[in-house]
This record gives sequence, C-alpha cells and structure tokens, in this order.
Amino acid sequence: MAYQTSVLLSGPSMLTLWHTRHSNYFLDQNGEQLVCVREHAKQINDIQPYKDLTMIATASKDTTAKLFDTQSFKHLKTYKTERPVNSASISPIRDHVVLGGGQEAMDVTTTSTRIGKFDARFFHLVFEEEFGRVKGHFGPINSVVFSPDGKRYVLRGYHSDRFNPCGTKLYKSDGYIPH
Repeated sequence: MAYQTSVLLSGPSMLTLWHTRHSNYFLDQNGEQLVCVREHAKQINDIQPYKDLTMIATASKDTTAKLFDTQSFKHLKTYKTERPVNSASISPIRDHVVLGGGQEAMDVTTTSTRIGKFDARFFHLVFEEEFGRVKGHFGPINSVVFSPDGKRYVLRGYHSDRFNPCGTKLYKSDGYIPH
C-alpha cells in the first residue's frame, strides 16, 4: 500500500508531519506522526510550499514568517516584522520571500494606513534581510502569492473599493498592474 507524507496544522501554533496510507489523513487514523514542531509563539495563519516542495513558508500572528525544510522539518530562516503576518510566499525564480499582513483588522478603523503597516514586504530568502516594500493597501493583507512563472505576485486584502470590491491587486515585477 502506498504511503503519503502530509503537513497538518495540529494546533494553533504547531505543525505536524504525518506519514499516512491515504491522501486524506482523516480516513486513516493509523498514520505515523513523524515530526511535530512548535517554532511559532502564536497562531499560524498560512502555509505555502516552494515550487519543488523542498521548503514551506509559514506566516504567524507572532509577527514572523519562517522557512522550513519539508524533509526534516528543520527551521531554516526567520523573517521578522512588527505586525502580525497573514501570508508568506516564496518566489519560484528568485531568492525572495514576500510577506503580507498588518495591524489586526478590528483595529484598522482607529489607525492611519501609515501606522497600520499594510505594506507587502520583500525579504532575501537566504540573508533574511528586508529589501523592499509595496504600499497601497488600506487594511491588512490577507494573502500573498507568486505566479508560477515568478514574474507576478498577487496581494489580497479587504477594501471598500467600488472598482475592486475584493481588494485583489496584481503586480508585475516592475510594478502594479491597474485593473
């Protein structure tokens, strides 16, 4: 019988690597727990894999995003911010990680966009250094993702924009693509 390895959020701040007989863990409770890591201090908001599945990026309310090796679950890198991180995505063509987040949504109405830090933030994958920011959101960024070709990325947040009620913004590597 074939086995599959799965990554699950097994608690608010805990990742577990499981080895199961079926692709759906919940069908086979006899799976073997391989690794359990608690690298985040608060809730994990997002998990995204690298294109070749050798790494995953996690985003957390503890104001960090972290990079893990998927074979050993070894913690490789930490990208630190001052605000909760809702999403993190690894570029498929460059040594870049983009993070999105910002101040908690319930506190947004009492804060200016400058103070809320609703910027997409770019970090060097290896050196963990921030090298750029993209402004333009008026609330927390809920999701970020690179396109498969790595030439674009999408930032998703909630905005009350009559032309773009979903708040999705598409960017090319050389700037914003207006909709």
